[in-house]
Order: sequence, then C-alpha cells, then structure tokens
Amino acid sequence: MAAFLEPLLQEQLWYWLETEKGMTVDGEVKLSTGRIDLAAETPDGKYIGIEVKRGSGLEFGSELYEQVHRYIESGVFDELYFASRSVDPLINELENNQSPNVSTLNQASKQIRAAVGSSSTTIKDAKSRIQEEVPERLLNSTKPGQMGSVKSYVYDKLERDVGDESTEATISEGIRYLRRAECPTEIGVIHVPLNLHEVLQDLERVHEPKRAYEPIVRRDAEQLDRTDTPDFERREEPWIRHNVWKKYGGLPEGYLPNVRSSDQSYRPIDLMSFSGGYDPTEILDSGEGKVIGVEAKGESSFDKERLSRQLSEFLTTKSLTHLYLAVPTTLRTKAAQMLDNHEDGENIGLITVDERGDLTTIRDAPHLDFRHDGYMSRYSPQKIGYGDVAIADGREVISPFLTTEEKERIEYSDATERALDLLKDNSKLANNDGWIENEKPTDLYPTEDTFNKEGTARAYLLKGMSAAPYYAGDQPAGSTVSPKEGYVRLSLTEYEVDDEFALKLHFGQGSWEGGYISIVGDQVQTLIDILASFETIQGGSVPGQGKYIDLESFPFDRDQNEPHRVSGGSGDVEPLLLNIEILQNEQDTAARVQLGDEEEQGVDVVMTKIQLFDLLASIAILREGNRRKLPGEYRSYPRIGPSGENTWDIGRDIEQRTNPDPPEEW
Repeated sequence: MAAFLEPLLQEQLWYWLETEKGMTVDGEVKLSTGRIDLAAETPDGKYIGIEVKRGSGLEFGSELYEQVHRYIESGVFDELYFASRSVDPLINELENNQSPNVSTLNQASKQIRAAVGSSSTTIKDAKSRIQEEVPERLLNSTKPGQMGSVKSYVYDKLERDVGDESTEATISEGIRYLRRAECPTEIGVIHVPLNLHEVLQDLERVHEPKRAYEPIVRRDAEQLDRTDTPDFERREEPWIRHNVWKKYGGLPEGYLPNVRSSDQSYRPIDLMSFSGGYDPTEILDSGEGKVIGVEAKGESSFDKERLSRQLSEFLTTKSLTHLYLAVPTTLRTKAAQMLDNHEDGENIGLITVDERGDLTTIRDAPHLDFRHDGYMSRYSPQKIGYGDVAIADGREVISPFLTTEEKERIEYSDATERALDLLKDNSKLANNDGWIENEKPTDLYPTEDTFNKEGTARAYLLKGMSAAPYYAGDQPAGSTVSPKEGYVRLSLTEYEVDDEFALKLHFGQGSWEGGYISIVGDQVQTLIDILASFETIQGGSVPGQGKYIDLESFPFDRDQNEPHRVSGGSGDVEPLLLNIEILQNEQDTAARVQLGDEEEQGVDVVMTKIQLFDLLASIAILREGNRRKLPGEYRSYPRIGPSGENTWDIGRDIEQRTNPDPPEEW
C-alpha cells in the first residue's frame, strides 16, 4: 500500500487539532524513548501524544504496544492516543481481549534468556524478578496461538540453553521489554476516516485540508503521570511540510519514479499537490492543470549536496509540472545560494515558512516538461503520487516512466523466444547412443546452505512421481509407502561457489519430499548443453551433489528421521546424477527428469516443451547475473505449469494430492 496514507492521516489529524480544537501541534517529536508522530498542547495546558498508523496497528510483527509503553515511560504526556482509519480491531482488543503482543513477547523472552546466560543472574533469580516486577494479569494471560500462559512460555524459554546468546542484554532490560508486551489500556483511540475500499474515493476530501472528513474520538485516554514536557520544533521538516500542505493540500510522501539504481521503481517526494484535477493522467492528456512537487527541509536535514542530488533526480523524472524547495525562513539565504549554484536551479521554486506557519514564495517555479503520468513497477503501470492505490474514475496510465531496471525486466518477456536463441547441436558431446554421459563427482564442495542466496528465482509444476513419505499424513514406524503420483514442484535458486555460478534444483514442496541437486561451474554448463540440444540428442546426465528421500530406508519415527531431511544441514550430502531423457516422439512432453536410481527414490517427472524452454532461458539469464531479465510479467517468482502459465492461482493443494485432476486449460 502506497506510503502517502499514513502521513496523509497525520496531516489531516494535525489540521483538525489546531483548527477545530485550538491546540498547538508538532510532528515527529523527539522523546527520550523514541519519536512520536504527533504531540499537542491543549488550550488548558495538557500534553497529548498520538501514534498514527495507516492500518489497525495489530498486524503481524506490529510493535504498537511496545511503542505506546515507551511513550508512557517518556513522562511527557498527560494522555496518549492511537489514530488510524482502521480502529475497530484495537478497540475490540482493549475492551475484550487484551492479548499480549507476540513479537514483543518473543523478543523479551530472548533478552531475559540472554541476560541469564551472560551474567551472574541465575534462572531462579530471573523467575523471582519476573514474578515481582511483571503485572500478574500479563503473566497469567494466554500467549496467542498457544494453550499455556505467558509465564509458562517465558519460563520455558528460560530453561533452554543460553550459552550462545548475546552478552549485551541485562535482566532489567528484558523485564522492561516484557512489560511492554501487554496491551496498554491507558491509550485512547481516534478514528480518522478515509474512503478507501480497494479504490480511493472522495478525492476532494483527500486533497483539500478544509474538506477532509472530521476525526472522531472513539475512546478517551486515561490520565498519565507527566513529569516533563515535549519540545516543539518550528524550524524542522515536519513543521515546514505541514504548513505547505495546509495551504496547497495534496499527497504527503507522494510517489515519483526512482531514477537511482534500485530494484524499487518509486520513491516519495515530501508533498505532491494537484491543481485542476486529481488525476495526473487527465492533467497530462488535457494539458491543463498542475502536478506540483515540494521537497521540504528543516535545519537539521538541510544537506546541500544530498538535496541538490534529490532535486536533480526529481527533475529527471519529467513527472511534475512544477518543483519547489520549502525551508524555514532561517535557511532562506542558504537555500537561494544552493539553487543559484545548481545546474537546473532556474527550474526550481523556493518557499520559506516562518515559526507562525506563514508562507512566503521567494521565487516562482517555471512550468516543466511534463511527460509521465506514472511509472512501471514490476510490469504494472502505477500513477505518480498514488502508487498502487487505485483512484475513483481514474484513467489508465498513458505514459509511464521506465527505470533502467524496469527496462531490463521486460527485455525477455517471452521465454521461448529467448530459448530459441540458445538452441544448439551438441551431439558431438554425446556417445553413440546420443547420450551426454558423465560420472558422479568425486570431490564435494561446501553445501549450498553455507552460501548467501536470494531465494527461489523460478519454480515449475511437473507431472510425475516423488518420494514423499508424509504426503498422506504421518505413517506408523516401520511402514512403507509408494511414491506419490501427481504434481511435483521444481524450485530453482542461484548462488556462487568460489566466484563460480551455481544452481540448486530442489524437487518437492519442502523438507520431506523428493530431493535436490546442486551444480556449479561446468556442471551448470552440462545442464545447459543437454537442454539446448534437445532436438539432436537422446539426453544426458548432470553431475552434482545433494540429497534425496529413499522410501525403502526412510525411518518414519520422528526421532530418527532428521538425517533424512532434504533441506537444511541435516544428513550427509552425496555425489549425484540428474538424468534427463529427451522424449522427441512424445506429443505432450519434452523430457523426463530423474533424481535417484530407483523408483522409491527422489523424483521421476516429465516437463513439457514450453517448461523446458523456460528452464533453459531462466538458467542462461540467471548466469548473466540479472534476475530482473527473467521472462514473463510476474511480481514474484512464478510456478510455471505445463502450459507455460503461472499456476500459483490454483494453490499449493495440487502438489499434495495423488493424481489430482488438472485444470481444464491444461
């Protein structure tokens, strides 16, 4: 979800607090225990802190509870509030459940365990301090996803081996962190409405401060013990941006194309304001209206070299009609000098903001060459400003900016076209039977798990058999099962061994199916030679190393089967051969792939011609070192099915069943 949502809610709430409630407000306020989104002083001298989120604040991995407890510990607020467009989940938690935060609880347990392992504190002492210093209601509450209490969970962690933990943690820090896992009942809740349900509606209420929906206090905050006051800054970036936004409206942190070398195709500008409409496509197409970009800087963030580079990059996108720099009045001279020395300074306007919030335009920005109403992001055109948020009655992007990375991404849009360029007659490498023959390697290199990898680059859904002892559920000790017949996933991952290109081909859904083979250097070339000459040879064997499941020797007892796991560091890596038989006379299949020597071992699968072409093209591109060039318009790695289409939309269940019926389009 686009970055502008959270700062937009923050700006709208700030505006309401100062114009409707008569409060003095500041943003991104520094505290002794962190930084809070908004801090406000009421007319009667109370200080209020507000944490703003674009979502519920309870998403997986959220640290909202921990944040709020830190703000309470700062001692500078009389009341604390949570504000968002989605507040019902937190209200329900406060009034009904009050479940501890899993992320904070896990981190606290690790800190306490580490503290015991790195100091003279004993487990008994730690338990005693936990019992004394942590609220009983928290200790007796149930950890989400488990039957036991928080106390039993923490004590269980404490009893485990602590020898390898960090030596920096203290027991006091761990206990303080544990207390922060509790739902902070002192917090109030403010709903900041935004009409966004798949599509952003009521755009005038989004862009125009005076027309924004009025926030609603859904739950009053409890009184806190304040011992100090927060410091409000009037010469820093939040103050500058807010007052420019208050006058011109628009999208704070609106998206522009990212011209830097990066796999992220967008970057935010402090404010993007629209005039003559809210759709940049309509403005570009009609030639009427403005798309104004404003980069705001405060005294602590004004870095001439960095700022000069930022402004140049914004101009390079040709995605704005006007560009301004906004600074506090105290930086007027420095900013003007910087623009005078900038090679494109005459194309950039300058605005100053004083400590009352009044704006002065020092120099007007001229009209720029406006060419792009959007940008491409992983094959998807997205509007400037809005990013991946669709707008009501929005037109399709007509002139997207293409970053260098996105150009590379679409270079090979078709796998077959790329593979055809790689086809070659390698029959001279084959024996009289048309087989490129190899022996199992005698030397093994470090396993692929010891190297840095980027994760799966490509996957394929292949038909055939796999050794999968648990596909039908746990089996009794001593039992045997037949190979699973159906569909098997092949996952492709690249890495390096001593500066040589290497591949891991993993057959199966996880640790207990099929097997894998890792190949490096000349072994990779052997695989390419076989695939590239499928029209002229009978097949070949690829040497490598790895593991596979053997159903005949597999121990179903969970206490004994760990060495047989095919992922991770369990068990021994062995020299292997991957056999690829070319099926030249088969109509629906192009190759048979076998890992293992017997039917009960590894996998025995077939791939279609289009899958073979995709595999060949993908390996060649990965060896060139640029994943972005992998064929097809996929936002994450695809699972290529027999027809050449991505098959993730049919789910993973097809890999888990015996002989499932394939979709009709196959």
